[in-house]
Amino acid sequence: MTHKTDDMPPPWLAGATEIMLTEDNDYIIIDGERIDNPDVSVDDESQAKITDGNQEWILFMDSEDAGEAAREYYEHLADYECDTLACLVGVETLIQWSLGQMAGPGTTKVSSLSKWIGLFEESPEEHFACDNKECKVDELGTDLEEELGFKPTVAYRLS
Repeated sequence: MTHKTDDMPPPWLAGATEIMLTEDNDYIIIDGERIDNPDVSVDDESQAKITDGNQEWILFMDSEDAGEAAREYYEHLADYECDTLACLVGVETLIQWSLGQMAGPGTTKVSSLSKWIGLFEESPEEHFACDNKECKVDELGTDLEEELGFKPTVAYRLS
């Protein structure tokens, strides 16, 4: 069977053409690194986790939402998991804070638990990122944005 050049392409070519023209919009670009078809876990309307192979990222709508989530995490520990918090910051630090003295488990010393928790609100990367770095979401495919339910602007590498 022969095909004229102005006729429809043969079926095997038509199918291939359609596949080649299909655009994949299930991707994200974080600090210039493209991640295609990540596994997605949405935690709420302003944060989600994505996984691609050995990399895991947590995404937020913005730095302020990330800081609020970090603050809420440590407030939860203080309210409901005191033993975990005591192991994290150290009993000596908690005693110094109760006396109003400057202390802290990291390099920055503050005078109270609430001020220490506030540090994470200002620098959420210290809580979320394994490399203490906030990354920029450069681009987001429309399919992934729809799956997330929001458009993230920041990401933190968890692993």
